Amino acid sequence: MDNFSPIHERTMVAQLLALTSGSIDAYSFLTHGNVFAGMQTGNLILMGINLAYGRFGLLINYLVPILVFIIGATFTKYMSLKFTHYHNISRQALVLSLGIVLLILVGIIGNQISLIFTSLLMSVTIALLFTEFDKIHDAQLNAVMMTGNFKKLGTLFLEGMMTKQSKLLRRSFRVFRIILSFFIGVIINAYLVKIFSFQAIFFSAMMLGGVLIIIAYDNHKLIKQFTGDIND
Repeated sequence: MDNFSPIHERTMVAQLLALTSGSIDAYSFLTHGNVFAGMQTGNLILMGINLAYGRFGLLINYLVPILVFIIGATFTKYMSLKFTHYHNISRQALVLSLGIVLLILVGIIGNQISLIFTSLLMSVTIALLFTEFDKIHDAQLNAVMMTGNFKKLGTLFLEGMMTKQSKLLRRSFRVFRIILSFFIGVIINAYLVKIFSFQAIFFSAMMLGGVLIIIAYDNHKLIKQFTGDIND
């Protein structure tokens, strides 16, 4: 089934994106004062708790990632409506390239400037990925946020067991693999932060680089196939 889906909707790509997303959130939480780059529900909860305890000076730490995430997601959606390719470069490749640049920038300047700014860069990256990669095999399933995936895991597995449909069971296992990949990403970068501190984010950039290579290679094959068909 993987071979009939666009490369950016395939399970392998989704697992790498989930691994990356988990590593970014672990990194931001550990290095940026318990602030999440992607889990804006967590930021909203922490902002409410600090507001209740009168810690008004900390509110901006959580408000900025939330607002930036909204802006980033809106911008990515706008771009998806405007074009699919730019000079034979897929929109997904452009999004990944921008994300890699932003993460590398975080690793270079992370311990030199305000953490609010680097938190902003990571939230933009997650927003880009969340909006652009929102399907797996043409089904709504996000590789960046896990909350909805837990629901899908349970409902797909139950429905598959009750109806004896192996297709649903395979889909539930696919969701489980994505959740597991996210969790592994958290563990890896939590360990790397202990060793490399702010530079641990380079691991996340490398994972996005892997996804970019996979998509670029697939696009190159499609272009060669298309031009070959025309010449024939």
